[in-house]
Amino acid sequence: MQLKSGLVAGRCGPERAAEVHALTRAAFASQAALDPPSGAVRETIEVVRADLAAGCGVLAFLDHRPVAAARLLFEDAHTVVRRVAVDPAHQRRGVGRALMEWIHGDLARAGAREVRLGVRKALATQRAFSERLGYEEVSDEGFWVWLGRPLAPPAT
Repeated sequence: MQLKSGLVAGRCGPERAAEVHALTRAAFASQAALDPPSGAVRETIEVVRADLAAGCGVLAFLDHRPVAAARLLFEDAHTVVRRVAVDPAHQRRGVGRALMEWIHGDLARAGAREVRLGVRKALATQRAFSERLGYEEVSDEGFWVWLGRPLAPPAT
């Protein structure tokens, strides 16, 4: 079943913090055993609300139910995508790829020229996923690696 055909995504703000928080906690629950543990599982709704106020969020819905989320932070030279979260029941079905493709298109239409994300070195599958989306290493920072991808301007 190809879920991405029915996926609807859009930007959101602090008013959707509860949904973004719930998706993040569910998606990152398996990372609680990492050393150091993922901060995503300890975040409060207030932290998520502050993240969304500092940048924005993206929520993806399938059949009117939220199934994926991410947070965007706008920096001078690039946009950082953080806390990409897919409901565990929908993982490995193209939802994450569809969400990231939507984010890339939305950012390109808004004039962004580069997107970056951080991946823990211990999470090789997440790095491989990002590389399949065109990301390449831009810096190595301890147990994190930063990956970047240029965005093409939208076709006119």
